[in-house]
Amino acid sequence: TFDMEEKKYNMSDETLHVLGQDKGFVLTLEGLISLIHPEDVPQFIDKFGQATIGAIEPPLDLEFRVIIGKETKWLFSRSIPTRWSESGDILETTGIVQDITERKIPQLELERNQRHLKKAFKIAVMGRFSYNPYEDTFFWSGMSRQILGINEDRPISNWDSLGELIHHEDRKSALKSIQETMKAQKRMEGEFRIVSYEGSVKWIKVNLEYEFDNKGKVTHCDGILMDINDAKLNELKTLDINHQLNTLIKSVPGIVFRCYLDDDYTMLFLSDRCKEVTGYSSVELYEKQPTFESIISKKDKEKLRNSLERASKTGEQYEVRYRIKTKDGQERWVWESGVIRKPKGRYEHPIIEGIITDITEVTNADEKIISATLKGEDDERRRIAKDIHDGVQQTLISSMLSFQAIDAAIDGLDKKIMMHYQSGMRALKDGLEETRSIAHSIMPKSIQDFGLVNTLESLTTVIQDTRDIEVNFYENLGDARLGSIIETSLYRICQEALNNIYKYADASEITIQLMMYDDCIIFSVED
Repeated sequence: TFDMEEKKYNMSDETLHVLGQDKGFVLTLEGLISLIHPEDVPQFIDKFGQATIGAIEPPLDLEFRVIIGKETKWLFSRSIPTRWSESGDILETTGIVQDITERKIPQLELERNQRHLKKAFKIAVMGRFSYNPYEDTFFWSGMSRQILGINEDRPISNWDSLGELIHHEDRKSALKSIQETMKAQKRMEGEFRIVSYEGSVKWIKVNLEYEFDNKGKVTHCDGILMDINDAKLNELKTLDINHQLNTLIKSVPGIVFRCYLDDDYTMLFLSDRCKEVTGYSSVELYEKQPTFESIISKKDKEKLRNSLERASKTGEQYEVRYRIKTKDGQERWVWESGVIRKPKGRYEHPIIEGIITDITEVTNADEKIISATLKGEDDERRRIAKDIHDGVQQTLISSMLSFQAIDAAIDGLDKKIMMHYQSGMRALKDGLEETRSIAHSIMPKSIQDFGLVNTLESLTTVIQDTRDIEVNFYENLGDARLGSIIETSLYRICQEALNNIYKYADASEITIQLMMYDDCIIFSVED
């Protein structure tokens, strides 16, 4: 009990124990207030004061915290007036005090969680709803109404009105999914479009949980819906971009790739044409069985690496042709073009992105065209040389023999006439020698008969005999032949080099080298 005049409490031992006081302790109003948590004192004083003057209908219920030592307790008190003065003022109240800590803390935790959940729903643009199948009625939270555009003009109160809200292209599949999950007693998750009251289309995500009776009939349904319109539109846009990219990749006549610029050219992405070009599946090259570096021809590895290193330094696009060895052992020519990026973050090496195209057929066709062109030129030179030899030269020789036949008969002619005759004979002989030299230059017969090495050896001898130049000739072919086109081409290259030396170099020494290796021929002329 509380005595209003003395401002003192008369408490039972149990109450004093709750308040952490000894038996017989007399607690004043000020003493009680000193025990109450500072945050709860204003509320306690306000309600207590109102009850004292009769502003609050009894009973007076209060919940507040008290601090006992280091411990905080939640207390519940209920009191009623039990004695009044003649004027009607309250002189005494009687009540009870109960320790409600054990139930109050979980209650507060629940309330806090509900606040957090409500806030999370708001941040995530997420709303709650429930459905009563017996009454065919929905309950929508405020956020749900906002998401769906529900208002007095457009209530969604039953199943049929919900169906009308769903976009006509999604309606059948959405309602079917709900019915099937109900029947299977499973949770329903789905994404579909709705049409707002204003006619705008919005994507939402719905999760439904069902409650069933012992006969498997739905008795209640709770759900959550979320506005996913922005995310879904971005997703659809990304899918469309990916579809366009995949279509573009498939249309590229070769391999679209991404790899590290490392020792193995570790592959990060390979398009479907990988097997068509290399014979290996993309999985095999991803797993380095084999590495891409290992299928590149040894003859071209350095050339490819140099091209990539230059592109890495300059940042420019590169192009390079090289050979690879396919899974079935074939050698193919490929053309690679790409760029090298140096991204920051998760990539440990520069990234190469580009395409690889099989150009074997084109390369072989080019080689055939070049060979055919060279052969055509060779044949034409041979024809011209033959025409000179069999035509002009024979005519000149015949003329010279005819003139020589009358040498004895004209000894007595006038000296002036003899001088003209002898000058004509010299010009005839020079012309014959010049045509023989031209025919040999166009198509040296010695190449056909004796090979390139012997012809070059003869050429060096002639140079040393006719010019004041020392000539050194080194070769490792021996008796090996290289084919008519190659030998003739190399001979002409040598002729051109020597002519330039005669005209411009004023050289005292010339070194000619002809070396054959496994994969190439090296021919050099130095002065």
